Amino acid sequence: MPLRIKEVKWRVVFTIGSVFFLLEGMGCIIFVFLECFAFGIWPPTLSWIYNYISHIPPLVLSLVLIQYHVKRFNGRWQDWGFRLKGGNLWLKTSFILALLWSIPDILQYFASLLGLVEWMTPSPSLSAILGGLLFDWTFLGISEEIFFRGFVQTYLMKNIEGYVRLVKWDFHIGTVVAALLFGLSHLMNILSMSPLLTLSYIVVSAFFGLTAGYVYQRTRSLIGPIIMHNVSSGIGLVAGLLLDPCFW
Repeated sequence: MPLRIKEVKWRVVFTIGSVFFLLEGMGCIIFVFLECFAFGIWPPTLSWIYNYISHIPPLVLSLVLIQYHVKRFNGRWQDWGFRLKGGNLWLKTSFILALLWSIPDILQYFASLLGLVEWMTPSPSLSAILGGLLFDWTFLGISEEIFFRGFVQTYLMKNIEGYVRLVKWDFHIGTVVAALLFGLSHLMNILSMSPLLTLSYIVVSAFFGLTAGYVYQRTRSLIGPIIMHNVSSGIGLVAGLLLDPCFW
């Protein structure tokens, strides 16, 4: 299907671009601040708190922006993915896809054991393990999916027309752009990871975003993408802990 862009395309580009780079800049500032100051004060067992601190800004900003659009255009929160019932939510499909998307994380852990890539694992303490598991199984998917699928993808789908056919599936342009931005958002990992591992994160995350975005495109509910995100990341972390000899 040919791509058709509405007249507001440059406003759309400016809005999404501004929000994206704002959050990336905030993420870098938070990381540098914690790396230079807080990590010298906090014990290693509390280093997982950084994950929560760095994911609060995109969550809050996306909720504020969604509320703004809902109020301005007399919309509903359900139009932005906050739908828990009605229609097929693809829950079973989302869970199966989550299992499949946990494989790349598991393979990366194996690669780290072979010395092919560097991998950051939580401090081998109960608080660090529980904090990391709680984050990956709950807050990670909620914060990132509300922003990238709930706000970014929905906003693009409301303002851009057109589809891209990949294999046998038709992906909305908004789905593709949101997936690419989701992949690029992991570029910030270069601050704490090797270039090779960062590149793998960007590529894998972009394809994951494409899959989660398609589920959202078809269901218009954030439940499926959140399940995919939390379960795949959670399983990957559990596998990493089980494979790490430091925990045995």
